[in-house]
Amino acid sequence: MSGNQVGPHVKSVRAYFDGSHSEDLLTLVAMAATSSTWERFEARWAEVLQKHGVSAAHMRQHREPSFVEDLERVLRDFGDQQDAFCSSSSVILPSHKAVSQRTATIEVGGANRKFPEASELCAYDCLNYLCWHYDIEQFALVFDRNEPFFAKLHNTWNVRKGRTVDHPHLARVGHMDQGSSECHPPLQAADFFAWHVNRFWTKRDQPNSWKLGSIVSASSTLWDEDALASLLRVKGVLTSRSPYQM
Repeated sequence: MSGNQVGPHVKSVRAYFDGSHSEDLLTLVAMAATSSTWERFEARWAEVLQKHGVSAAHMRQHREPSFVEDLERVLRDFGDQQDAFCSSSSVILPSHKAVSQRTATIEVGGANRKFPEASELCAYDCLNYLCWHYDIEQFALVFDRNEPFFAKLHNTWNVRKGRTVDHPHLARVGHMDQGSSECHPPLQAADFFAWHVNRFWTKRDQPNSWKLGSIVSASSTLWDEDALASLLRVKGVLTSRSPYQM
């Protein structure tokens, strides 16, 4: 599951976040691009929906092979655009429970805080990858409604908006909101990727297209017990420090 390590200089980027939750794994995927690429994506995505007579694509409901193949073609085209980028982060929940019970608090920035929840790790992890990839001042973030990831970023961002934000990457967020997959086709695409990433880690299912899997592999993190027990790595996510600096 490859992607670019260093992204282009662009004026503005909109990123969509959606998650997938199985019994033992929580996954979040972020898909980002400029407005022109999103316009191209949405037009092609709408053509597929119209062709198959559905109003929205949800992996838990729509898995007909021909429909999935048509969606994959649109996503491969998205991945070919120079300004497009995907990131994903997954946490093994039993491992998180074991580590958080052993390590109830963690020191970050000179102060003790509660060990981050799985959804918080995923949210900051995906945000960090976006900020390392794009050389821009601000992002607009859209989360699928009723996802736990949104609150983990929004509460801190909203309280500190207009003031210094402890997390440097959070300070680069100019807009953050919730949407719905019915109204935002990119959230349907993020759901598509999140479902497949979750299935890859839990069942070793592979996407039909190698290229489709390659879009998110280089920026895909799996938090197993060893990774979670590395407090230096956890602190890095909470402070925006690149894993390449560890």
